[in-house]
Amino acid sequence: MRLPVEAIIARKYFYRDNYRRVLYFLYVSLALGIVLLVGISLLLTMRTEQGFYASDGVNAPVSLNPLAAPNRSAQPLLASLEDSENLVQEEAQGDGEQDE
Repeated sequence: MRLPVEAIIARKYFYRDNYRRVLYFLYVSLALGIVLLVGISLLLTMRTEQGFYASDGVNAPVSLNPLAAPNRSAQPLLASLEDSENLVQEEAQGDGEQDE
């Protein structure tokens, strides 16, 4: 059987060792949190501009410019010149028929 003094000393060592172990894990988790925070903030602030391309699978991709707002006009953004002229003529004819 241990003497009371030896038991007290052993208990103090036990608490001291556990305290140091918990502090070590606390410091490691704090360091990992800071590293993750810095990494995420760098990823969010140093983004490159995204590239947008249109392709039908047959022809080469066409580079697109991103818009700040959606296209609300009747003319499609990727329409060819002939398609857009036909669309304008159809709109003009449709407006004339509605007025009658």
